[in-house]
Amino acid sequence: MLLITSGCSFSECLSDYIDTWPRHLAKALRSIHISCGLGSQGNGLISRKLLYQVYTALKSHSADDILVGIMWSGTSRWECYQEPKPVFDKNTDGWQHNPTAVADNSHGGWIIANHWWKHTVSDTYYKNYYDPVYSQIQTLEHVLRTQWYLEQHNIKYFMSSMNGSVFPDDLLQNPECRHLTEMVDWNTFLPCVGEYEWCRDNTAYSFKPNDDHPTSEMHGEFVDRMIMPWLRAQGYLDNATAIL
Repeated sequence: MLLITSGCSFSECLSDYIDTWPRHLAKALRSIHISCGLGSQGNGLISRKLLYQVYTALKSHSADDILVGIMWSGTSRWECYQEPKPVFDKNTDGWQHNPTAVADNSHGGWIIANHWWKHTVSDTYYKNYYDPVYSQIQTLEHVLRTQWYLEQHNIKYFMSSMNGSVFPDDLLQNPECRHLTEMVDWNTFLPCVGEYEWCRDNTAYSFKPNDDHPTSEMHGEFVDRMIMPWLRAQGYLDNATAIL
C-alpha cells in the first residue's frame, strides 16, 4: 500500500526530532509513505503538492492501493509562484524551505508567506491584500478541488485540521462561503475539531512550553485512537491493517 500525506508542521516528516502522525500511521499500516508535509505552508500548497503526488502515483499504482491523509492548516497562510526560481531572503526564524516546489524539476518556486514574517512578500500581501473571508474562500476551494479529484479516481482518503481555527463557524456561514461549505463532504473528516484540541483533551501528555505542536507521543495516540479506528469504521482496513 502507498500512503500519501500532506499538511503543515503538524504533518511534516523532514525533522529528526519528532515523529508526526504520518510517520506513526505509515508504521501502523506497514505502508510505503510519501509525505508532502512542510512546516508553515498553507492550504494551497497542501493541496497542490498532494494532487501532484497522487497524479504521479496513479501512473504506477492502482487507486485501490493508495490511501491519502490530509491535515489542513491556518487559512491566513498564503503562497505565490514565480519563474525563474526566486532568490529569497530567509525568514527571521531561519526557516530554510522557502521557496518550495510542487513539481519535480520545477523551473520556479513557491514563496510561502505568513502574517508575522518580516520579509517583502509577506509585508506587501498582509498590509495590502489579506482578507480573512477571502482566505476562508480559498481554503474551501482547495478542499473541494482535492476531494473532487480523489473521488473522481476512487481513492480512499481522510481529512482533518491542525486546530479549530481552520474552519470557524462564523466564516463558514459567511454569504461568500456558505455555498462552498455546503459542497464540502464533511463525512470525510475525522470526528474531532482538530488535532491540537484532541491531543489537549484526550491524552495525558503535556505540550511543551510556548508550543502548541503535539509531541511525538501525542501524534502516536492520535493515530492509534482517532485515525486507525476511523479507517476501520469506514471499512478501509482488513484485520491485518492492510488497505482494502
